[in-house]
Amino acid sequence: MTKFYPKEISTSIRKDKNFNAEVKFYDALKKEAINNNNINIIVYHSVNYSKEDFIPRECDFIIILPKHGIAFIEIKGGGFEYKAETKTFYSHSKRGINKLNKDPL
Repeated sequence: MTKFYPKEISTSIRKDKNFNAEVKFYDALKKEAINNNNINIIVYHSVNYSKEDFIPRECDFIIILPKHGIAFIEIKGGGFEYKAETKTFYSHSKRGINKLNKDPL
């Protein structure tokens, strides 16, 4: 049985451009679960927790597949580019294009 927490993403989060990538990922997970006859998956979105130093933290997604394991996923918007002629990676974000000093993979 598929369970999502929260059951839906609020309208205010959906309208906030800072969460575009998270909303797309949430919607894609939900669509896949429905297309796969409500597979046995539990999805938590935007989970708050504290580390040992009690600094508040947040995990974008915790996905539990009871027969397989747990995944903790941090979503980042933007993208990567690789220029073969210079063997250089670049990241693309709302802040612009940045050259990376090492292979992001």
